[in-house]
Amino acid sequence: MFVPMAYYAFPLHRDRFQTFYFKGSQVRSLPECTVMLEDVDRAVTLNRSFNMLVDVRLDPSAFACRSRVQLSAAAFDVKPESVECNLSKGSAQQTERVYFNVLPKEAGTQQVVFTHSGDGGGASRTMEFTVYEYPHVPPDVSFWFPRIDMLFGGMLTVPWWIELFRKRSKGKQ
Repeated sequence: MFVPMAYYAFPLHRDRFQTFYFKGSQVRSLPECTVMLEDVDRAVTLNRSFNMLVDVRLDPSAFACRSRVQLSAAAFDVKPESVECNLSKGSAQQTERVYFNVLPKEAGTQQVVFTHSGDGGGASRTMEFTVYEYPHVPPDVSFWFPRIDMLFGGMLTVPWWIELFRKRSKGKQ
């Protein structure tokens, strides 16, 4: 007598995290990993990318952990936007390094929100970056550069100064 394979299948159920488990077994959520964000320079230049490094580590007292790290910013291009990290003592890798490549798109003072979350909760941190349009010139001052150039643009060129000195030297003779 042939018995179909479905007859021997165990009943599987799904929890809110879309994890399959056997009926009657207890589902345990994984603790959150230890997440550390490396400090970076908060003064950056427009259209020059920089990296933000995040270390995700397995807590020595835990057998396994799961964390999702995310970097979101409206005035920046961020790649990747979020990364899921699953670490366990059984694997060779108990630390994961995540690099976020960040490219500023707008000058001025901009906000970046770093969030990490796991099954047990999470936390977020808001950082403020000053994005310079011109190197070493504060964004408040660089606002006036185009207007000054419009008024005095001809006088700020080298040929204008050479012509001025020639006229003065001819006038003295």
